[in-house]
Amino acid sequence: ELVGHSEQRPQRSRIPMKSAAGIAAGAFARSGLLGLLEAADRNRDRVRVVAYHRVDEPENEPDLDPGLISATPADFRAQAEIIARHYNAISLGDLLAAHRGEATLPPRAVLFTFDDGYADFAEHIWPTLRSLGIPGVLFVPTAFPDTPGPGFWWDRLHAALRRTDRTSLHIEELGTLPLTNVEERRAAHRAIRNRVKSLEHGAANRDVSDDAVVGAVFVGDEPRRAQLVALRLTPIVMLDRFQHDGLAI
Repeated sequence: ELVGHSEQRPQRSRIPMKSAAGIAAGAFARSGLLGLLEAADRNRDRVRVVAYHRVDEPENEPDLDPGLISATPADFRAQAEIIARHYNAISLGDLLAAHRGEATLPPRAVLFTFDDGYADFAEHIWPTLRSLGIPGVLFVPTAFPDTPGPGFWWDRLHAALRRTDRTSLHIEELGTLPLTNVEERRAAHRAIRNRVKSLEHGAANRDVSDDAVVGAVFVGDEPRRAQLVALRLTPIVMLDRFQHDGLAI
């Protein structure tokens, strides 16, 4: 249930999730965010931080890791609308001012954050935030925007496993990973990703370089390796414009 307050009827009203909030509540329920936000209501001194990576349809960018899609554009719009109605979206400036003791945060405060700055931030996320008057914080990997190249290692790995004709891949410490169908390729991606994340930073970078895992996938198949798509991030000029319009970067 969502709890709402009406100016005409100040008493507490209980609104059934699907009948009153419709698609928005359904999207929130599917994501699990509604339960987390409502649980946080018991801790009134805490700020709820809703973190997203990508907002897109998986088929729009099939060479990008679909595991980083936090919501479809429709679901993100629905989630943002329900937060705008039932919570108080705050800015990074609001949070810092409260931390310094210069201001008090409103009840049910929510901070929207976004990682990586994929192109879908400009296409789907920022237009939705602006239309609803919701502030946001974007964490940008500064080495990547406007820089040509194959992009993030997790996307390179996903694209390599998706495009290869190999039916298996041998990785030291993981053994032989089957690649005969989509499910096995996703399982291989998860296994390699989890191994990489367990490594020291320098070793991890070497492990996922084009001379290591991705190169092993495409050994003897340079033409297919050359087809890997370049990373699509929001360009610097657009980030500058968004910052001028109120986005915290």
